[in-house]
Amino acid sequence: MATRYAAGIAGFTAGVAAVFFTLLGREIEATPREVASTGIESSPLAALDLFRFAALPQEELIRILGIAAVVGIVAGIVAMRNYDVLMSICLTGLGAALLANTAPIWMQVIQGNTVSFAADGGFSVPVAVLAFSVGLSVQYLRQRESSS
Repeated sequence: MATRYAAGIAGFTAGVAAVFFTLLGREIEATPREVASTGIESSPLAALDLFRFAALPQEELIRILGIAAVVGIVAGIVAMRNYDVLMSICLTGLGAALLANTAPIWMQVIQGNTVSFAADGGFSVPVAVLAFSVGLSVQYLRQRESSS
């Protein structure tokens, strides 16, 4: 039950963030030199200085907050209702990424070569795509059987 609420909170947060980034629509107007001169090494919060938002009129800000709240609530409800599907997709993606990271190492082991993890490791895109596709197919069949 707690994970279902966590999915709802994540859906709400993602929905609100999407509305803010879309409706506020401000750009980061920073060059690489400005990023280097902010002192981000000493304080990660210094990166906030790179965002130059113009002051919004209060009516527009209230309208954007209202839209963000409604979209966030709907996104949270959708995430809670489709919890099983969302978790299946997320865990399939995580498994595909883990498999893609370890595939080059396993290929070295299968070929009988010595393995040095730092040199032989890497992300294999074909393995990730194949594993994700197969995983989604299996999850689709599993979800279809459980819903009928």
